[in-house]
Amino acid sequence: MWNSRLPCVVGENCRSTTGNQMRFGNTFSFALTLTVFVSSAAYATDLDTRAVTRSAATAVPVSKLHKDLFLPTPIAANPEWGVLVFGGASAGRTELYKIILTPWNGDYTDNYFVGGALSRRLVQLHKHWTIEAEIGAGYRFKQVDAPEGWVAAYLRFDGLPWNHWVYTTIAASVGLSYVGTVSELEKASSIGHGNPNGSKLLHYFSPEFTFADPNHRDWEFVVRYHHRSGVMGLFNSVWGGSNIVTGGVRHRF
Repeated sequence: MWNSRLPCVVGENCRSTTGNQMRFGNTFSFALTLTVFVSSAAYATDLDTRAVTRSAATAVPVSKLHKDLFLPTPIAANPEWGVLVFGGASAGRTELYKIILTPWNGDYTDNYFVGGALSRRLVQLHKHWTIEAEIGAGYRFKQVDAPEGWVAAYLRFDGLPWNHWVYTTIAASVGLSYVGTVSELEKASSIGHGNPNGSKLLHYFSPEFTFADPNHRDWEFVVRYHHRSGVMGLFNSVWGGSNIVTGGVRHRF
């Protein structure tokens, strides 16, 4: 039973002299207070799903993040680590910008590549921009048999308007690539421009596009242009390089 000495709420008849009236007033007060509390909690929870900073007790459900691609920090909701497995064929002496625009017109040769890479997100610059670090290794074979390793930093963007249909990101790298043996293709690409012998160590610039189901962004299909070059003589006076058009799958966790 409610104590008849409890304070009255606004609008309650504090001078009520009957037990029934007092119990009714206190019961009404309790019900009103409970309703306000539940409504406030529901409203606060709804606001919290839109907040940038959330407490662990009111974290946004994953399904909510999948439906709303324009939250203040969509990339930050992604897992930090990624593992990529990919492979492809050499595009010969076709220039990089040409195979990006029209990859079906590449001068493909009988030279192939398979590899893998581990990446980790380092910094979020903006709600749609991040910087990732990557370390990778692979093998070139058929015309040349040579292992390859690289380290790189990637700048990634995911603010594309169709991402609620196909979650898409665009990224490009700066880094270093080292091969065990310089291919004849790379040597030929430097003829007439600087060092004709090429270089085992060159700059690693590999643009990529990723595509994923918006509801399962931890699995991505990756199209990467595996490119290394001397950056117009900056690396060991090498002006040439090589391009390999690749495809693969990345899992983020």
